[in-house]
Amino acid sequence: MNINKMRVICIIVISVLAPFVISGCASVRFTTTMKQQSFAPSELAGHKLKIVSVANQQKIILSSTLLSIPFASADAYMNLAMERYPALFSRESSALPVAVSLRDEYQSESMAVPLITLLLSLGTLPGYPFDTTIKINTEVVFSNNAFREFCVGTVRFERSDVRWISVYTPFGLIPVLGHSDLPKVSGVGRQFAVESSNKLTMIATIDAVVQAAHDCGVQAFHKIQKEL
Repeated sequence: MNINKMRVICIIVISVLAPFVISGCASVRFTTTMKQQSFAPSELAGHKLKIVSVANQQKIILSSTLLSIPFASADAYMNLAMERYPALFSRESSALPVAVSLRDEYQSESMAVPLITLLLSLGTLPGYPFDTTIKINTEVVFSNNAFREFCVGTVRFERSDVRWISVYTPFGLIPVLGHSDLPKVSGVGRQFAVESSNKLTMIATIDAVVQAAHDCGVQAFHKIQKEL
């Protein structure tokens, strides 16, 4: 094999491995303690809901995690809400305004064991997974069409992202073990998992809004029927 061919092969190998060495390969799974709610439209006394505002009170994000409360618009939340609960959410003017406030109550991140196992394999194998968890406090304010509050509910849930990585090999692209509430994703670097992570947090928030409506009770929604 002549020198030119060896040079071409070396360039190809370096080009293929460079992204892995610089960014690493990873697979991520996503879980939440908040699940889809079983809630009949009749329990809203014929009303529908419209998310009109979402306030984000995210604290400082932990070192390497991509898990956070999304800075998404109320309109983006409504798009998901109408897909997930088409009988409960509406953009019509008659829909009851809902204001949501999100605050992370605590954050935890496993670092020591994953880093040790990654170092022991010299970055070639996806060792013990990194687990990042935040607990989100969701305050939901329900108002009538005149924006007079008639019920305030608080729902708490946890969101976790679990990832394993490899640095010098593509083995980190193998799907990480364990259950995931959204399809697991694999890729190079960090940003590839952000969209799925944010989406599950938003879905869980919508489920929390529905649970808060359930906690308010059918009587609260019947009571404002006379005010409309």
